[in-house]
Amino acid sequence: MYNLTNPLLNPFGIEQTYEHQEEQKAQENALQYTGRIYACGRDMRNQYCRGDYNNACASAEQFTENSLNAIAELNGGLTNDFQNHITLVERKKNFCPKLPISNNALRRMEKAYKNRYPDKKTKKISHQYNKEETKRMILDACNVGDYALDTLNIPLDERFKQFGEPSEINNIDSFKLQNLLFNGSINGSVK
Repeated sequence: MYNLTNPLLNPFGIEQTYEHQEEQKAQENALQYTGRIYACGRDMRNQYCRGDYNNACASAEQFTENSLNAIAELNGGLTNDFQNHITLVERKKNFCPKLPISNNALRRMEKAYKNRYPDKKTKKISHQYNKEETKRMILDACNVGDYALDTLNIPLDERFKQFGEPSEINNIDSFKLQNLLFNGSINGSVK
């Protein structure tokens, strides 16, 4: 049996190379979610600005889900069997428990996503989201997105390219997603 941690018995660093390859593969897998994060963020903004609140809430859920999936990939990943069956709350609990968003907010997002589909019996959407509900959901989603992009070390210039320029550069909050997506018109609340 070889002792891979002893440099004298493992001069080529086989275990360290393997660990580095695993970390690199996890980073590559996580970065595959960035395109989805960018698209969902822009969709969420455009739907909100058009007053299409139900779809903006559904996009906020998708934005959050893709952000959590990217973080999950960095921390071992979701197996294919559970990819679509694990809740946002479970993803947070398993992969980023310190994420600054409440479980209730994540549950509201899941409910908003399911709300996209009409009730089988009545053939109607069960809830029409208003501007305030949508605003709250977008701000929560942006907090998750910021956490994911920070964890992935996505540079600011890439964020500006995907979401827009900050409204001002002398305020740290100017670089948060909620500000980039709404180009300064959000400052604590979406207009």
